[in-house]
Amino acid sequence: MTDDSIEIHQQWAPGFGVKIKLLNGRELHVEKKAKLHRTKYIIDLLALEDTSQQKMILGWKWFVAGLVAILSMVLCLAFLPMPGESTLYMASVYVVGLSAGAGCFFKAYKGTSRKQIFYSRSANVPLIELAINSPSKKVFNDFVHDLEDLIQSSRDGLVMSTKNQLAGEMKMLRRLSEENVLSDSVYKKARAGLLSQH
Repeated sequence: MTDDSIEIHQQWAPGFGVKIKLLNGRELHVEKKAKLHRTKYIIDLLALEDTSQQKMILGWKWFVAGLVAILSMVLCLAFLPMPGESTLYMASVYVVGLSAGAGCFFKAYKGTSRKQIFYSRSANVPLIELAINSPSKKVFNDFVHDLEDLIQSSRDGLVMSTKNQLAGEMKMLRRLSEENVLSDSVYKKARAGLLSQH
């Protein structure tokens, strides 16, 4: 299997996406795009958990906003006094309430996604997030399968003490924090977790 075969490009929306490529046999080069901002970082295969996890990300804030819009519509119809032209009033409340609710539910649908996440081995920090079945189900599944195989095979025959493994992961997480890939709070929590395992 060549390095060139372990690569994926995902376009989540215009200006948003991720590109991952394996180089030098063990280094995953990750490039994230978010509008005009690009983040590039490198992860060693040894720092990743053997298997990735699927996670459903819900657009719950928009869903709640949609429920509030519908509830507000019902409360307006039930408790506010009706002006003389009640048919026009009711139609206006229905149009505004249902439009707002439908718009919020649509945003909730668009904000909901299924992700495949690769976590760090000991600190359990999400380092790679991929949208499931993008660019296609086969390409996506092949990439995840090949990457998980490479992560596991990179440890074959490797003898590393737990102390050295934790120190290497801590060094990588510190670098990612300095490169603004990880927030300070995530890094501090991960560092505390790693120190407690020493």
